[in-house]
Amino acid sequence: MKVTFDGTNKLIVVNTNITELNVQIDLYSDWKEWLKEGDNAKFLPAMRTVGGDPTTGTKTVAPYFFLTNGWKIRPYEGNHILTIEGNLFVDEPETYGYNSCVPTVGNYNVTINLSTTSDAILATGGLTEDTFLELR
Repeated sequence: MKVTFDGTNKLIVVNTNITELNVQIDLYSDWKEWLKEGDNAKFLPAMRTVGGDPTTGTKTVAPYFFLTNGWKIRPYEGNHILTIEGNLFVDEPETYGYNSCVPTVGNYNVTINLSTTSDAILATGGLTEDTFLELR
């Protein structure tokens, strides 16, 4: 796993020297696996998703992921650029703020690059309906 989930503090902490995250794989799917361990399901959900619905026989709606209930991402402690690939947004920004990330604990320079798709519809080669259903 590239991240560590801290349910008490609602943080997704990026592990040391990890500079790239895929929202679907490294955040959403790994969070779902974390939920199954021990009593982690007692914490409020960290994420939700929409999309993946078929629009034609060969295309689907692009997946969008939302951090929920005040969960945020904290980069690892060190100077670096963190690239987050995927459509990631914050639910209830008026309550929890628009930023998906919080600063490091120490005084480090971290740049966050959010790499999102502008395509609302994707070819199913990237995400199939079966794959999307597994994510839910």
